[in-house]
Amino acid sequence: MATEEMPESAYSILTNSMYSSTEIEHELLSGRDDRSDLCNPESLLQAVVFVEDAVKFRSIYHKVDIKSLWYYRLYYSPVVQWFISTAICVILLLAFFENPSSLTWSSDPRKRGERVSAPCGLTEGIEFVCLLIFAVDVCMKAYLIGKKQFIKQKWLSAYVLVILASLIDWIVTVNFSCEEPLRVRRLLRPFFLLQNSSLMKKTVRSIKNTLPEVFSVILLVLLHLYFFTMVGLIMFSAQTSTASRNSSDTDSNSANIDGSEASEAFSSIGNAYMSLLVLLTTANNPDVMMPAYKENRMYALFFIIFLTIGLYCFFNMLTAVIYNQFRGYLQTSIQASFFRQRLGIRAAFEIMRRQGKGFSNRTQIRNTIPVSIVKSVILQVKMKKVFKAAIIRELDDNMGGFVTSTDFRSLFDVLDTPIRIKKEFPKKIFRHSVLNKIQSCVSHQYFAYFGSFVAVVNVFCITVEMGLTNKEKGIEDLVSALNFIFIIYYVVELMLKIWMLGWQKYFSTILNIIDFLVVVSLFVVEIAYASSVKTPFYSKIYDSHVLFVLSRVINLLILVRLFRIVTHIKPMAIVVWTTLDLIRNLRAFAGILVVIYYFFAILGIMVFNGKITFKDRDMNRTTECGTYEQLNYWANNFDDFAAALVVLWDVMLVNNWHIFLEAYKVYVSKWAQIYFILWYFVSVLVCLNLFAALIIENFITKWDRYHIQEQEDQQTMYMLNVHAMFRHDLKEPSEDDLMDALRQHNHLNL
Repeated sequence: MATEEMPESAYSILTNSMYSSTEIEHELLSGRDDRSDLCNPESLLQAVVFVEDAVKFRSIYHKVDIKSLWYYRLYYSPVVQWFISTAICVILLLAFFENPSSLTWSSDPRKRGERVSAPCGLTEGIEFVCLLIFAVDVCMKAYLIGKKQFIKQKWLSAYVLVILASLIDWIVTVNFSCEEPLRVRRLLRPFFLLQNSSLMKKTVRSIKNTLPEVFSVILLVLLHLYFFTMVGLIMFSAQTSTASRNSSDTDSNSANIDGSEASEAFSSIGNAYMSLLVLLTTANNPDVMMPAYKENRMYALFFIIFLTIGLYCFFNMLTAVIYNQFRGYLQTSIQASFFRQRLGIRAAFEIMRRQGKGFSNRTQIRNTIPVSIVKSVILQVKMKKVFKAAIIRELDDNMGGFVTSTDFRSLFDVLDTPIRIKKEFPKKIFRHSVLNKIQSCVSHQYFAYFGSFVAVVNVFCITVEMGLTNKEKGIEDLVSALNFIFIIYYVVELMLKIWMLGWQKYFSTILNIIDFLVVVSLFVVEIAYASSVKTPFYSKIYDSHVLFVLSRVINLLILVRLFRIVTHIKPMAIVVWTTLDLIRNLRAFAGILVVIYYFFAILGIMVFNGKITFKDRDMNRTTECGTYEQLNYWANNFDDFAAALVVLWDVMLVNNWHIFLEAYKVYVSKWAQIYFILWYFVSVLVCLNLFAALIIENFITKWDRYHIQEQEDQQTMYMLNVHAMFRHDLKEPSEDDLMDALRQHNHLNL
């Protein structure tokens, strides 16, 4: 047996990989020299960890002794990382249950009743456990990277300070029996989410570097607002003063500016500035313009020029600046991650190369390592099996007996290459010629086109039926009969595909699986509907609520099946795949949104909790059109965390956000408007423009790759990660830079 020829220490390390010992022996002893038994176990483990660091874009500046490496791999194991992520989620979700809790059916103070509050000590105890997990986390990081490296890490230093501040504030809460008026640590909780994601930290760093350019454009917008504010005051105040002096000599039908224009929108610099700021978001357009416009149509030019310059020039310029600058800084950050990846690969190569110096094989080329050692390392690396299998195949097929540093580095280019494993299923052979012809028809793309055409016709029939205002019984019966016929066709189509293509080939794609589930659900619901009315060709929708629900479920499933046409229209398919890429790649951006929403919601609760109440409402405003009271916005408040999130969402959409500005100005202070203005600038002008920039970058990358691959495979659509999006723009680090960085490693002596 090959296992008896191996030293026990090396063999025990090999068995720690995700493969069994039999698989490792098969890979290492498949007709080539096996020299992995000459490797030092510690060096072999170092190479494995460095490769894992490269795969995950982690820094290699950590301790490299066997004990530290064991703890290092344990720390980055899925179980430990899951515990840390769970602690972060739990401590963030505590805001929904802490006082004031969000456990009410309604946020409207007139309907919510008594809040369900957790007893004092329950949420505090859960929070303390989470803080202990974070403390252990930071201690483990400090142990693994060492004191010198820990001091250099600003994020880790801030991590320690946030934990200490949270613990101190937690002690204050316990001493006050949960009755303290202010909990500062709640504002610090989003930091735990930020520091746990390297991509999120890159995004924050890129946003920070982009802010100077963004602020320059925002300053230009503010100057634009100030200029038109002063012009508006000069124009409308002067006209109003003239109208006031002549008011005694004119009747009510004379041409002058409506008094509400000057008394509200342009009565002062502050009111004029706020009115134009809201107008810049189009929330009060054309309301703010109408009092002047109805008296003199030329006054419309003032507002048209203001919006044209501010909304269509400056705001689009802001999007362009954010896209250009943020993309550049993010690419620089991705370049740093790419350097860390190459550094980890080179560190693993240097470790293995020094192990290869002891080999007595004269045919070995200088500065190379045997394939057997590379295999022994790759087999132990924790990475996706598809990438590991691709690297092993590359070693066996192209490398020969030895690997150079360039060859070893190129092995990991597969990490940036979308790999699609296509399983080949044998074609079913039928003895009868008719069945073979049917199989050819079912496999042809025109059969899929015809099925999509039938689905479109079905949806068109449903649309016509639902669009009729005066529905007749005969039309409903006809639509029910047509639905039954269409569903029979869907079932027959499904059975033909499974029979002719084979169930393994049919269920090998996710689209076919979804189509199967939809058709089966549609057939079951149709059978239930037909059995209830005794016939599928007669409708009794108005006789039973159950039948009404069943008919609507049938229509809904038919609408879902319409999405199959996406696969046949390439531009639409690109948009769909870009959307899926966004879901995957915008996790870091979504985390940034969670952070700003959480911070502003907690801050809003601290400042505005209980400031607007129904019993203390201003009765004069209840009859004034367009006010907070008249529109019954009472459910939009900062009385609990969930309600605060909804208010922030409403303000971010900027529709009627001036109503919140006016209400909190009346009930709190005019300075309360600063909170909402800051939220508008952060969420809309910065974050939403960043979102637009990422969508543009993702779509451009997807579109370019589609046209490159169009001639090769028109059915190929790949999911791209953030690093793959910028891969073609990244520069390969030089050998000198890599070796200089390796020499700076405090725990590695090469």
